[in-house]
Amino acid sequence: MARNATIVFVYTEDVMNAVQYAIDADLAPVVSVSYGDCEQETASEDLTAFRAWAQQGNAEGITWFAASGDDGAADCGDTQNPGYAVDAPGSVPEVTSVGGTQFAEGSGNYWNATNSAGGGSALSYIPEQTWNTSVQDGEPAASGGGASVFYPKPSWQAGPGVPNDNARDVPDVALAASPDHDGFLIYTGGQLQIYGGTSCGAPSFAGITALLNQYLVTNGIQSSPGVGNINASLYPLAQSNPAGFHDITTGNNIVTVACARRGTCDDPTVGYYAGPGYDQTTGLGSVDVNNLIRGWDGATSAPPSNSAAITLLANLGTIAPSETTYVTATVTSTNGNTPSGVVTFEANGTSLGSAQLTGTGSSATATLVVTGSQLPLGTATITASYNGSSNVTASTAMTVTSSGGSGGSVPGIAAVVNPASYQPALAPGGILTVFGSSLAPSTGSATSLPLPDSINGVAA
Repeated sequence: MARNATIVFVYTEDVMNAVQYAIDADLAPVVSVSYGDCEQETASEDLTAFRAWAQQGNAEGITWFAASGDDGAADCGDTQNPGYAVDAPGSVPEVTSVGGTQFAEGSGNYWNATNSAGGGSALSYIPEQTWNTSVQDGEPAASGGGASVFYPKPSWQAGPGVPNDNARDVPDVALAASPDHDGFLIYTGGQLQIYGGTSCGAPSFAGITALLNQYLVTNGIQSSPGVGNINASLYPLAQSNPAGFHDITTGNNIVTVACARRGTCDDPTVGYYAGPGYDQTTGLGSVDVNNLIRGWDGATSAPPSNSAAITLLANLGTIAPSETTYVTATVTSTNGNTPSGVVTFEANGTSLGSAQLTGTGSSATATLVVTGSQLPLGTATITASYNGSSNVTASTAMTVTSSGGSGGSVPGIAAVVNPASYQPALAPGGILTVFGSSLAPSTGSATSLPLPDSINGVAA
């Protein structure tokens, strides 16, 4: 990340002794450690010592990064403590805990066939989701996260999505971590090997902070490098400078826990789902390094206003209280990224609910089922709002009658699937199968083979 930075490797028989030495000797303004253990199996005196070291380091201007763990929400990963647990020292409030994401580019084109002069091949930001390849790997392999059972919630840990649990929540941020999609190529043992996990995210974010320190000193914002506890700045920046973050709203860190041989688990799966704002899978999300660093002193306050557009359609123009309509919002980004998050719907100022965006490429859709009884009689104006990368809205008018409605059965779509696999996995331009009711004006069936292109005026 910071290719010209000076890296000091501190080696001892105990990695935490190395951390303490680095802080006591004030060796560098950034410290990264990819070792840790679950809180329940770490001595309380050690947890107290970790915080004392971190506070000392912060006072010296040191920013300490630690991996959030690779066992999802069950960091202990054993029969002794099979339930919810988080990783220390990442759970220390004065330490920045780094979780994991994985790329979710779908069918989008985000890679160049060859590397650039700088060694990169990504064409733009690649959509991400929470790292969780536990099923593929046959063992817990997911972004660590959850609530500390030892440290209380610090005052700066506040904002949309932060749980009101009076506990220090982790992770704070996240970066790519999946060894499966796509792993880190590391030359070790005489050959290139593929690695992953949050142990890769912690040193990556440490490098980003080295760049931040360089920027602040070069531009005269600080006289010397060292921002101390970066957490106290990240949380307010996520609200004042959202362009510096990529909010990860899909995926989870749910894992199956180990049960004692002679016992059973009350809940064999533990974990959290990603959502808008902060969550206990990827924290505040990953970052746009350029926007984060340049906006550190308030230079960037909001994403570009034209970063997304939204359209809204309903399958009915007139509806009765007993009828149902499908309202679909389509969000299209102007930078090629796949929009993520949720779209909220309201009618004449009254909330109708929200729906998750799904899609590939530069567009995604969110569909909400609305009944006529939710709408006021007369003219109802349905509005869809999206706040993922910009604040955009779209509206459509609908006439609500006391009875009668559309004058016939209302079409209803039950499922849209791949005709070969019958799974909800579709590709742009591909063939799909639609299951539902009242999809045609009358009931019909094919009378000959090969099947005709249309039946009763409805094209296949």
